Amino acid sequence: MIDKVFEIFKDNLKNPKFYFVLLILIVVILLFFPYIDANFFYYNRVERRIQILKEMSELEIEELDDNQVLQTEYYSIIDEISKQKDGSLGSVFVASSDPMVNRIKFFTGAAFSWVLGIMCLIIKQQKKGYKFWGFVFFILLGIILGMISTRIPIIKQPMYNYISIPMIEIVMFGLLVTNKK
Repeated sequence: MIDKVFEIFKDNLKNPKFYFVLLILIVVILLFFPYIDANFFYYNRVERRIQILKEMSELEIEELDDNQVLQTEYYSIIDEISKQKDGSLGSVFVASSDPMVNRIKFFTGAAFSWVLGIMCLIIKQQKKGYKFWGFVFFILLGIILGMISTRIPIIKQPMYNYISIPMIEIVMFGLLVTNKK
């Protein structure tokens, strides 16, 4: 199985479409993983935590106070349970209803397409219709990409979205432009 995967990579090493499809696949997986985590893995984690808390509550406090090893282990488990929440997927993706953050996400998602639209007006082209329709296309594409970028959940800090969304767009446009058969 792994040999087939490496063979696919080896055969498509210089194919830009392959990287575009791979990038789209990674983005789709990243977008659907919180849903899968929330609906499948979450309940197993909660069940294990409840079981650990139940077993820990059955311990007698006198035993813990008398035995330093048990006491250290008890507090270690409690500390680990409280830290587990910080490392969970729910703490990575942050829901934000701040209108300013959404506006900045929209503009960072749309900016690259808008720059390309303005460049369409500047480039030397014999037919003015190409300039106009290129401008309109990239402005509308910017609006669509901006709306999509507001739907992408915030990853820890909004700054990550502000930087990563335009970078992904640049890579995707670059792959589409350099596509040679």
